[in-house]
Amino acid sequence: MGVLALIAFVELEAALTAIASGVSLRTRHRAATFVATGLGAGAIALGLGMVWMVWFVAPWCVADPNVIACAAGRAGSGGLLYFAEIATLEWAWMLGVALIARFVAERDRAHVSS
Repeated sequence: MGVLALIAFVELEAALTAIASGVSLRTRHRAATFVATGLGAGAIALGLGMVWMVWFVAPWCVADPNVIACAAGRAGSGGLLYFAEIATLEWAWMLGVALIARFVAERDRAHVSS
């Protein structure tokens, strides 16, 4: 239950970050929104990857004299693919939310000024 709550909190944080990015970057080129959400998604994927390593990989390597090699062996290439999938999905999610927030903010501003 705790992991599910953590994932829900991370997704809420990602959505709020994407909304803030979309609204704050509404006057700039759309590429800024792509870059900002990409950086945010990368940071989230890195954070989730580190949590995964600490909770699920590292406990098996506590007694190993070469902890880094043990963790890398346990994570393997599947772990890197997992990180890439997380980053891609988070970026798509954040980009969609940011572009919708940007569209709504631009439309709202035009509606108020006319």
